[in-house]
Amino acid sequence: MVKNEGSFSDVRNLRNSANGKMSQKRGEHFENEIIERCEYYRVRRMALIYKDETKMKIVQRGKIHHKCVFAQKSTVDFTGNYNGRHIAFEAKSTGRDFLPVSRIGDHQYRYLLQNAEIGGYSFVLCNISGFVGILRMWQLDRHVLNRRRIVPGDLRDVKNMDFLQQVKTEKEWAEIVAKEEMEKRQTNIFS
Repeated sequence: MVKNEGSFSDVRNLRNSANGKMSQKRGEHFENEIIERCEYYRVRRMALIYKDETKMKIVQRGKIHHKCVFAQKSTVDFTGNYNGRHIAFEAKSTGRDFLPVSRIGDHQYRYLLQNAEIGGYSFVLCNISGFVGILRMWQLDRHVLNRRRIVPGDLRDVKNMDFLQQVKTEKEWAEIVAKEEMEKRQTNIFS
């Protein structure tokens, strides 16, 4: 007689738990890489960017363990100063081949939008199955409106975690895009 070791839902819960831990480790590794890069920028006096810690409050004290909850919703993962402007960005990591736009909270989106509107640098730094890139604000707007998935083709490639090379204001991005489009038109006319 074969003994039933567990139900199907027990196996599924175990698998989901393992996937969750792998996802958490991937996210922590990505954030640690960003923190190291921010320290590199700080030491070289290029930028001052820090990971924002979400405040916790103790709701129940125990002899060994305390029960805590977040005191408030966090804004975004990283904030600081670059080129005399405020910089704010959210870091998202996934092992899948896309990032659901729902992973960016409404409060995070609003914060990034407000920062961009006052001339700050705002973006989402994404790691999608090892491909690291920046999703600019105007692209994030489009994805939020259409509830689209974010794929590597949507991102501006970041080489060696040097994300400041891709950081621009929305006005600067508009100028770059206009210049690229003009160069394409000129190439098409002469070919």
